[in-house]
Amino acid sequence: MLKKINNNFFDFMIVFVGISLKYCDFLFHISKICIYVYFAILLVLTFLSTKNSKLPKKELLKYVVLIFSVLILTFQSSGIDFVIPLLYAIYFKNRDIKSILKYILISSIIMFSLTILLANLNLVSSVTMNRLENGIVLTRNSLGFIHVNSAFMHFFIIAVLLFLFVNKKKILVIFILFVAFYLYTQTYCRTGLFCTILFAAFILLIPKKIQKKMVKNGQFFFLIFTILSFILAFMFGKNSGVLDELVSERFSNWYGCITNYSLVNFSGVDSIFYLDNIYINMIYNYGIISYLLYFLLYFISFKKIDNYKIKIILLFFLIYGLFESNHVFYINCSLFVLIYYFINYKENFRGVFDEKN
Repeated sequence: MLKKINNNFFDFMIVFVGISLKYCDFLFHISKICIYVYFAILLVLTFLSTKNSKLPKKELLKYVVLIFSVLILTFQSSGIDFVIPLLYAIYFKNRDIKSILKYILISSIIMFSLTILLANLNLVSSVTMNRLENGIVLTRNSLGFIHVNSAFMHFFIIAVLLFLFVNKKKILVIFILFVAFYLYTQTYCRTGLFCTILFAAFILLIPKKIQKKMVKNGQFFFLIFTILSFILAFMFGKNSGVLDELVSERFSNWYGCITNYSLVNFSGVDSIFYLDNIYINMIYNYGIISYLLYFLLYFISFKKIDNYKIKIILLFFLIYGLFESNHVFYINCSLFVLIYYFINYKENFRGVFDEKN
């Protein structure tokens, strides 16, 4: 019993340290060496956890393909935010995914609350921006985060993961909306508020049976939202109008990138346009190969997920991704979930859609 508690605590600390380091990076501007030391330790732990594993040839091939794909994404992104979820998925391969997601949730709550507290006590610096709205100048406060839109992105992972563990929907919705409206009064982030309200309305108003049906074939969501992104760019970005202004000229930036750079590029184009869209950003800044690899991982792994709530969580990260490039592992757990199911899934399609609570 004591050994199990110690193992669980060690697992929690692995996740907590990883998330807290990412927070401390923008809160206290810690040296990048700290993050790379953590990465090195995680790499060693992952190797030690698998060194005695005897993998069949098919399983070994799956690992090789997966690692190669993630390395391509890592090379194109010039960071380790794609590698960390891979190491988590391999290291926690034999753990219940809900336990690991709970560790991510707890760690995020602690660091998010700490950031808000320190910002309100003026112990960390905040970014401020002004926005003119209906003749009124609104001062936007980042609440200690690196950008005024970042507070909502850091809260959104908390909101969706609470859905996985809290069964009392009304209490959950009240809490989510309370925090969301507080964040909006400080940051005036319309995207974050819209996505949070949409999520709250979905879990409160849509019956469980319909929720399951809506996400049953969700492996197509990534492609659907990619196509939708291009449609929005051409419909509202060519001639910037009220709707484009409402989303801070996102559509016109997408349109500018699409019309000025080649769709088929293999190494990314380092676009001069702001691409607050995970799909267009991945295609143009990371390259078409990176996009296709991520899409294939999503397509293959999504239908293997055996918990409908986790599918809903991934769906809403995709919705948020329409207006933010929210792929970083500590504010979006999608990549970890996808790799986890890709690794753990056995070649047996029976029961793929048997949903668990």
